[in-house]
Amino acid sequence: MEVVHYAYKYFKTFKGLVVDLIFSFRGRDKSHDFFKIRDPEDTLKVIEVELNFLYGSLYTKVEVLHLKMKKIYVGYIFQFLALVCVLATLGIFYFKVNKHEVRRVNIGITYTLLLGAIALDVIAIFMLIFSNRSIASIKDLERPSGWAPIYKAFLVIMRPWWKTCTYNCKYKHNLEHELLATPLVVQKWYGSIPSYNLIRYCLKSNRKSIHEFPSWWQIMFKSILHFFKLYECFNKCATCICHVIEECLSPIRKGLSKIF
Repeated sequence: MEVVHYAYKYFKTFKGLVVDLIFSFRGRDKSHDFFKIRDPEDTLKVIEVELNFLYGSLYTKVEVLHLKMKKIYVGYIFQFLALVCVLATLGIFYFKVNKHEVRRVNIGITYTLLLGAIALDVIAIFMLIFSNRSIASIKDLERPSGWAPIYKAFLVIMRPWWKTCTYNCKYKHNLEHELLATPLVVQKWYGSIPSYNLIRYCLKSNRKSIHEFPSWWQIMFKSILHFFKLYECFNKCATCICHVIEECLSPIRKGLSKIF
C-alpha cells in the first residue's frame, strides 16, 4: 500500500510534464530525495505503479469514474446507476413484455445481451473498487477496520516478482534478463497499450510482446513439476517434441514459400 500511495503522490506531481508544464524546484528536490534513499527494486515498483496511473488517465475512463464533487464520488454513483438500469430493463422485459408474438431466437438474444451487460457492469464495479486509485484514496495505512485490510489482501495478488525472461527475437542466442513481472490477470500498463512498439522493432521481435509474462496456470504447473522434481525431465521432453515438429514442418514451409 505504501508503493501505491507514493506512486499516486508523485503521479500528481509529474503528470503536468505530459502537457509541457514545468514543476517547481521543491517538487523536483522532494522527488530526488525520496528516490535517492530507496533501493533499485523499490524504486522500480513505485515507478511502475506511477506509470500505471498515467496510463489510466490517458487511455481509460478512470478520471471520469473517480470524479469527486463536494466529497461525493459521482463516478461511483453513475456506475451503480448503470447497473440498476440494466437490471430494471431485464425485469421489465421478463415480467411486463408480451413475448408470445416474438421469435424465440430474438428472446434468447435479448436475454444474452442483458445478462452480458449485467456481468460487464458487475466486473466494472469490482475493478473500480479495487483499482489503484481507490487504494490511494485510503488516508490511514495502518487503520485496522474499514476497507484497508481487504485492500492489503488484494494487493498481495498484484505484488510483482523478479522473473528470468528471454527476448523473443530472431537472434542465434536468446538473451536472458531479469524482469519485474506481474500475473496475467492483474497485468499492468506494459501489456495493455495496443500501439506500435519501437523496442520490438529494434530487437526484431517476432511476437506481439517482447516479454512472455506467465499466467497463473503456468506458475502452478511449474511449481507442481518442481515439487515432484520433474521439471528438468519435462523441459527436455518438450524441447525434443518441439524440435521434431519443427523438422517435420520445415519441408512443408519451404514448399509453400516456393509456391507463393
